[in-house]
Amino acid sequence: MKQLPALMPAAALTSFFILGRVNHFSLSLMRPLSLGLFLAAVWSLAVLMRSRRASALEKAICCYLGLAVTGFWLRPDDLGRLLADWPETSLYVIFMVMAVAPLLWGGEPFTTHFARRRAPPEVWEHPVFKRINLHMTGVWAGIFFSCAISTAIPSIWPALSAGPLELLFRVILPATLLLGIGLPFTRGYPAHYQRKLGLEPVSTGHSVSGTKPAGPFSPVPVKASSSDEEAPMSNSQTIVAINGSPHAGIGNTSLMLEMLRPTLKEQGLELEVINLSEIELTYCHGCAWCLEKGQCWIDDDHRKTTRKLLAAAGVILASPVYFHQVTAQMKTFIDRNLALGHKPRPNWKPGLAVSVSAGLGESDTAAYLAEILRSFGAFSVGSLTAMATNPGEFVGEEAVRQRAVDLAGDLARAVRENRRYPATDQDLRFYQFMSNLVRTEQDGVMKHDHQHWRELGLYRDFNAYIGQETNRQSRIDTRLREEWIRQLMTERAAGKTRQAETTSAPEAAEGMNISTCRELLEGMPRVFNPDMAGDLRANIQFEVSGAENFIAHLSIADGCCSFREGPADRAELTVKTPGEVWLAIAQGKLDGQQALISGQYTTRGNLGLLLKLKTLFSRAPQS
Repeated sequence: MKQLPALMPAAALTSFFILGRVNHFSLSLMRPLSLGLFLAAVWSLAVLMRSRRASALEKAICCYLGLAVTGFWLRPDDLGRLLADWPETSLYVIFMVMAVAPLLWGGEPFTTHFARRRAPPEVWEHPVFKRINLHMTGVWAGIFFSCAISTAIPSIWPALSAGPLELLFRVILPATLLLGIGLPFTRGYPAHYQRKLGLEPVSTGHSVSGTKPAGPFSPVPVKASSSDEEAPMSNSQTIVAINGSPHAGIGNTSLMLEMLRPTLKEQGLELEVINLSEIELTYCHGCAWCLEKGQCWIDDDHRKTTRKLLAAAGVILASPVYFHQVTAQMKTFIDRNLALGHKPRPNWKPGLAVSVSAGLGESDTAAYLAEILRSFGAFSVGSLTAMATNPGEFVGEEAVRQRAVDLAGDLARAVRENRRYPATDQDLRFYQFMSNLVRTEQDGVMKHDHQHWRELGLYRDFNAYIGQETNRQSRIDTRLREEWIRQLMTERAAGKTRQAETTSAPEAAEGMNISTCRELLEGMPRVFNPDMAGDLRANIQFEVSGAENFIAHLSIADGCCSFREGPADRAELTVKTPGEVWLAIAQGKLDGQQALISGQYTTRGNLGLLLKLKTLFSRAPQS
């Protein structure tokens, strides 16, 4: 008796077709028959829904019988005639709509109800479980569509509506599709898909081998050496570049990476470019499995790519700007490496951020990539940015290529000298937060993180572990210092002593509410003094590194000055400086001469123009 509600919809549907076919769907019979069967199906559906056992199939059968009641009682000449002429086809169309419709409005896949009968409750919300049911629902929608076509053929071609042929198209072929393809596929596909991902299949809580898995969708056991987190470091002389551009090999990002290759090769380093658009990389599901187990459960190209990244001598992250940020490919790669950002490691290495835009956002994107490098355990020696509206047409291409040469040289020297970069205050704050979080979740989703922190003693002495106490000596540029002194002596001999002007950077920050180097440079045209400029025509390029990471230039001509993003076509003076250094000089907090001599910032080009900056930008700010 308990099984009666579950059997009633199928029994009602079978009675509808058999009695209808025998009596040629006569109106006198179909009216009471459809009404009685509909009421029986509604009763069974109500009972099943009360016990949460109702599936989409029972609901679809009730809809079909309700449609039959409407057709035979209210609209016998059109809807009733349609159901009488195309009874099976109408049913399969409703089944197909029932399978597809929930997917269109974000509902539960059709097969989920049946899958939950075989799978343990702890996997019902897992992304793998949901994806398997999404795939199976698509297959079943295709089967229902094929059944609808098969049952419609005898009605379309009357010659096929007699005897064995009608039986073939209306019964045998649909039964073959449903029982011979649909059911075996439903039974076998979940285990097949899980094995494809490298997981132990789960059904009623046990794996196919009969042993209880460690957890829902547990990875197939792998050797410890295959773990991304434990990949041993080699003495690699390879720089690994992760290219997030979908235009592998032909886009501007690829061209910028190739600008780095010759200098790296001269320094004995190979550049290996991994194009994310050419590898299999699945979206992150946010399941936090990697935090608990130490590696992602998805078996695609992510693992081997991450192993190369960890074993490289240096790392480059490169992406064009897509709508103010990195590309979807690069964001997916970053998201899939969530576990790397939780585990400081002793093999911190130099890195480089590369970004190109059509005119906006390359500096912000490069700064974001530099932050990701720090999370991965690499430290950016700088950022290579550019603007290009068409492939290969870089704005200020000569300057971009020169900066690529300089940065490749810096990266090579950092590798050769095995530099260790002390952590910043921001790093310390972040990892202090992480240590508290990992402690809190050590018995939950961050088991593997906790093991990493405990084994390396990070809880006890994080500062010493990351080399925060490493002493660094200033590197004095003696050539620049001598040139500076000669310039001062020349001006003194000419009676133009400008000792006060040797701070180099103009005091544009005075009287202005400025907190960043970009704001400082953008505000310099407001304090430009055309009387001191005379007929000067020059481009002063600023290559700002550090937290801001951008290239811009000031263009002086015809007694006017303007701020422009990106490199200049030809720069008479180039200033390479951390943003905080140049801002401190402008605010009078740092002596410009000493900062230049000690190498806190560098210049290339007309040093005399550097000395004139204070007088060129000496007017009171204009609103």
